[in-house]
Amino acid sequence: MPAPRLTRMRRVLAVLAVAALATACGAGESADTAAGEPAGSSSAAGGEQGVDALQAWYDGTAEQPPTTSPAPVAGKEVWVVTCAQASLGCKLGGDAAVEAGTALGWKMEVCDGKFNAGGAQGACLRQALSAGADGVLTFSIDCANMQQGLIEASTAKVPVINISGIDCDDPLLGGTDPLFAHSVLPSSAYPDNATYLEATGEARADWIIAQTDGKAKILAMDYEGQAGAAHVMKGFERGLEKCGDCEVVTIPFAGADIATGKLPAKFQAALVQNPDANAAYVTFDSFFLTGISQTIAASGRTDQLAVIGGEALPPNVEQIAEGSGGQDAAVSLPFAWSSYGAVDDLNRIFAGEQPVAQGFGFQLVDADHGIEGGQLVEKVDFRAAYRAAWGVS
Repeated sequence: MPAPRLTRMRRVLAVLAVAALATACGAGESADTAAGEPAGSSSAAGGEQGVDALQAWYDGTAEQPPTTSPAPVAGKEVWVVTCAQASLGCKLGGDAAVEAGTALGWKMEVCDGKFNAGGAQGACLRQALSAGADGVLTFSIDCANMQQGLIEASTAKVPVINISGIDCDDPLLGGTDPLFAHSVLPSSAYPDNATYLEATGEARADWIIAQTDGKAKILAMDYEGQAGAAHVMKGFERGLEKCGDCEVVTIPFAGADIATGKLPAKFQAALVQNPDANAAYVTFDSFFLTGISQTIAASGRTDQLAVIGGEALPPNVEQIAEGSGGQDAAVSLPFAWSSYGAVDDLNRIFAGEQPVAQGFGFQLVDADHGIEGGQLVEKVDFRAAYRAAWGVS
């Protein structure tokens, strides 16, 4: 199996590689286009469509935020429960929610969900209810982690808005009744979090296929017990169905492995056991920052591995731009936009109106796409759009 050296020229030629790999990965086989994929998805057969799909991911799937919204409902106390303040992505999402709520004149409080160690996420929700919160925003937390608290919140008529988590009506969580008052809707293209997250997984698969000319042996981190991560993995596996010469070696792990610092050792063991691996799928960008980057560097296989991560967090974007840290690409998830959208939805509920789709999407980024000067290129000034819709400065 050829090992991909991720030189700048190779990255520039990645789109062209998709055309060639379409034949290697089973061109001519038919496949239904999954809901929420961009037009010309590489789930369909054909080299030209494969090129279109990768370019569509590079172009991004964002729409626009709402242009109108109710006037801010003043005097509210709102709590934000993050998955864990130690996770940079969750912290940034929580910070953006506080920023948006403060702009509406609300009193904002943050509670650390601590990867749900000892039931911390449900405990945060109960703490918010005890403190008399008028509403709660949860960031990247599944319904199953605070099920009883959500029932209590509903009884108390305190709306709990889900950002980037999965509700209990999802089949992965039993398919029972939804318990969140509302889950933030990404856009018209992605009507629910599951569809959205699965599409991000397909984008990762398309990038790896292109980087390896359709001959990938992939070390794929599998976050057990986290439904959102499971949907990303589901989309990733679906994206790889078109690649007959791709092989996946899963690395199962749980929240406890993150909290105790054991995750880098698990990844290192997989590297040692699979010396012919030429690609890696890392669930979330924060994992690079807690040891995965060092593990890849220490292995001496940085040029051999095509490595894609998650959300395109600021430190990771810098590493991608510089070619350091072992990460070569990410799928940019606009956490701040989704948090502003959640605040907009909550304000609509306070005003007696229905929530709306918030227009955010995602974008595949690497050193040659979507990054300039070590920072993401933001195509939409969503903060200005929301402030204009709310009538605040």
